[in-house]
Amino acid sequence: MKPHSAFLSLLFLALVLPSVYADVVQVEIIQLEGASMEYPHTWGRELVRTDAPAVQFRAQRFGDAVSITEAGTEASPVWKVIGTMDAYGTILMPDGTQFRCGDAAGLATWIRELPGKMKAKKQAENAPVQGDFGLPVRLQQQMLLDLKQNLQEETAGLTPVEILQKCARGLSAPFRISPAQVRALKELDPIDEELSSLSKGTIIAYLLRPAGLALVPRQSNGRLYYSIETGQKNVKPWPIGMKVDKLESEVLPDILKKIPANMRAVPLRDAVDSISERIDVPMLYDLNAMARYGIDHDLAKVTVTAEKITYLSLLNRVLRMHKLKAELRMDENGEPFFWITTTRPL
Repeated sequence: MKPHSAFLSLLFLALVLPSVYADVVQVEIIQLEGASMEYPHTWGRELVRTDAPAVQFRAQRFGDAVSITEAGTEASPVWKVIGTMDAYGTILMPDGTQFRCGDAAGLATWIRELPGKMKAKKQAENAPVQGDFGLPVRLQQQMLLDLKQNLQEETAGLTPVEILQKCARGLSAPFRISPAQVRALKELDPIDEELSSLSKGTIIAYLLRPAGLALVPRQSNGRLYYSIETGQKNVKPWPIGMKVDKLESEVLPDILKKIPANMRAVPLRDAVDSISERIDVPMLYDLNAMARYGIDHDLAKVTVTAEKITYLSLLNRVLRMHKLKAELRMDENGEPFFWITTTRPL
């Protein structure tokens, strides 16, 4: 081979190989009870004929759970996969995909395509919500400055219309709301929650939801405005906070503090409000979902007695009694709050 040809070959490998091998997929398959040892040998022989990385078969250990986790670095991620194999040699992957014994080609394709799918999922989950509204960067920045503002005024006992009027003051862009939508908001009960610590974007979205309305930032002739629209499948509203990927204890260390509990036939709202005050975190209720299943947090009762229980366990326990759950979210400024919603599908 000529020197320049060898150099070009090495350059080609240097450019291509990182893109091929940048992602590593490590697969472990847990053999469930009753699985014959012949199946791993069969799978191993078939997988050797494919371009799939080595797959490890092992016995089940305490605490095992099917999963896909990411390790390594951002430039060279390592995807760790734990699946299972049943008594018939069928492999079940964490996303629900099944491969019958001998379908090595299908399993190899699944492994090969996993990094791309996981990256696409990660990008979709981390995509900034404001980018979905099709606004130019200048208007996106204006919108964020508006909706990140704190209300800094007490809200408990005020009507949604009164609170929205307070939120509108100080915004650089106007609301567009119809008389019919105003009437729908006026039919709602006053707000019991104290929202003053949260940002205006989260507050506005929360106030509009019970009336079936949504906040949608839009533009006209290069100017930003906030459209109040009826919630529809094709309308992406401004969200009620952003979901948090961290554990509750990472964001709220006090939530693992242990206390005695003695609640006997206490209204659910009172129980949740008591926890909210102790950990200093707002609790916002998904009233639409609760109404769908006939859950009234003023009438529903809870009973919990324990010598020592963490705030997190206490909150989860009182909510589970009425098929509710608490999702940790953050407003536009990173201020945490809990979104209380049903465990049942809407």
